[in-house]
Amino acid sequence: MKLNTVKIQHHEHVAEITMNCPSTLNALSEELVLDLEAAVADVNSDDNVRVVILTGAGRGFGAGADKNALQDVVLHHDKFCQKGSDVRVRFENSLAKMSEILQKIRESSKPWISVVNGPAAGASCGLAWSCSTSIMADDAYHYISFSRLGAVPDAGTTWQLVRNLGAQKASAVIFNAQKISAQETLSWGLCSKVVPTSELRAEAMALAKKISDIPPLVAACTTQLINEARENDIQTIIDKEFELQMKCFTSSDFLESVTAHFENRKPVWTGA
Repeated sequence: MKLNTVKIQHHEHVAEITMNCPSTLNALSEELVLDLEAAVADVNSDDNVRVVILTGAGRGFGAGADKNALQDVVLHHDKFCQKGSDVRVRFENSLAKMSEILQKIRESSKPWISVVNGPAAGASCGLAWSCSTSIMADDAYHYISFSRLGAVPDAGTTWQLVRNLGAQKASAVIFNAQKISAQETLSWGLCSKVVPTSELRAEAMALAKKISDIPPLVAACTTQLINEARENDIQTIIDKEFELQMKCFTSSDFLESVTAHFENRKPVWTGA
């Protein structure tokens, strides 16, 4: 599979996806969105992949909206305001593709780790936060830039901010087009760890390796539980825990896990 703006690297059971447009700070151009869609589909369907890392090349994670696309809207604004015009349809299709990418990451059976190596602005914030967990460089930040561009938040950023901060604090962040430092992101529960830039990739790979050593079915079921816990009451989740616990206990990997423990050896998972 040939991708021009995204790289996929494999490290045993870890797939590393790198948005590779450093000259634009990995802005979400039409081409990058299409390549990212293909990359997400590829790693999600690969049975050898147990965990996915998502990061950006160069000094930034992602600049959000592509400036060329925004300039195209401005230059052809009269046409853009007409439903069905080519410039509007192209813009709408790109937004729809981005929405599908976020959904496929959130609903993946594999844990995803976003590695925020530098600034993340606009929709790129939503991309980072759609992952199961996020690690940030200590000098990285999230920039909720939408209001400065005459736009409302997208890519799920409204949902993430309101869920984590509450409506009032989220409102202030959005209306003020706030830059959220790595430490603030950590304290607000929007990332799991902050490390020096020089240690970022090693930290991410170490976490991915730990997750990849978990039975694939356990990782998938745990990811499902965490996602459903954000939307459901406690009894619904207790019932779901019981259902998925029995699914795990009746799996071959559970039998292998217990057997390997008593035989004092490393288990060999099959995903069954």
